[in-house]
Amino acid sequence: DISVAEVPMSEWVSENFVKNGSYKIFDKILCLTDTSFEIFGAYDNKVRVSWDYVDRSLFDLTLSKKSKDNLLFYHQASLNPGFSQKNTTQVIEAFLMFDEMNPEASKLTISGKLSKEDINLAKKSKNIILITDVIERREIADIYSKAHCVICPSTREGLGLSFFEAKSMGCGIITTDVDPMNIHTDYLCEVIS
Repeated sequence: DISVAEVPMSEWVSENFVKNGSYKIFDKILCLTDTSFEIFGAYDNKVRVSWDYVDRSLFDLTLSKKSKDNLLFYHQASLNPGFSQKNTTQVIEAFLMFDEMNPEASKLTISGKLSKEDINLAKKSKNIILITDVIERREIADIYSKAHCVICPSTREGLGLSFFEAKSMGCGIITTDVDPMNIHTDYLCEVIS
């Protein structure tokens, strides 16, 4: 006998599948957020679970190296640019406006696979640092250790590990004003659609 559990990402869950009982095929539905637990309210096989999602050997606030001279923003772009919902173009455009008003006051580091258009847009500022290679977890932890704020206004990705890693490194978070992301920060982006 094998038990099968589902860990649903509530922003990807089809309302029809929830309503028609499709999730009853699982022995357990492991709900990582209160939102997910509410979505599966009618299911007896739901369980609210939580744990420390962060690798504390890498993401440790005592390793912080934040500059007092300028503000460093960090944005994790997609590793799949053909199917990105991270709004990297909008992040770059917003930073370019901020940079124009506050030159020399801040930098933006972007890691991930960017489109040619986003690379060309980013090249408009000497204060945007692009890391287009896939980077190791230790390198990500190092970026968080220097970053003051993480920008993650994803269209449809929800509450990711980056939220918990950023918070563990003392970073502020700018994200989409949708539950459960908006319970982690006061710095929110308006939802367009």
